Amino acid sequence: MLKKVRRTSSALTVAAMVVGGMMLSAGSASAAAYCSSTGYPEPGFPMSRCTVLGSGTLFHQKFNASATKTQITTWYTKDSGDPITAKFGYSHGGTDYWAGNFNQSKGTTKSTSWFSYTPDFRCATTVGLLSVVGQGRYQTPPANCG
Repeated sequence: MLKKVRRTSSALTVAAMVVGGMMLSAGSASAAAYCSSTGYPEPGFPMSRCTVLGSGTLFHQKFNASATKTQITTWYTKDSGDPITAKFGYSHGGTDYWAGNFNQSKGTTKSTSWFSYTPDFRCATTVGLLSVVGQGRYQTPPANCG
């Protein structure tokens, strides 16, 4: 069972991101936008993946929010370029799950979260999605328990 919770933030500062059960503090949107050439924002956490795009970085992660639920979050840190209208999603088992459209300008981070109550969903293979109106669809590498 999935429950969608939409959280968007236009703040330049990202207070904290949870990656693989660890808290990572980031001082600014650009500091939060690290993505290795292999598509990992943090080494050793295969449940968190990322993709560097022309105007920013797309992230996707899962972590256990409690003993019975997994939080799935997709977010985009936009570093440059014109404002966009887009929507976040994730793909699992051949099905895409989408949130509603949002607008985003450079220097901001936006995110959407969903919750799964399926046991061990943290290790299920999922892909973070970003669909930008007039530009196309982008995705992260698959996130799972590696």
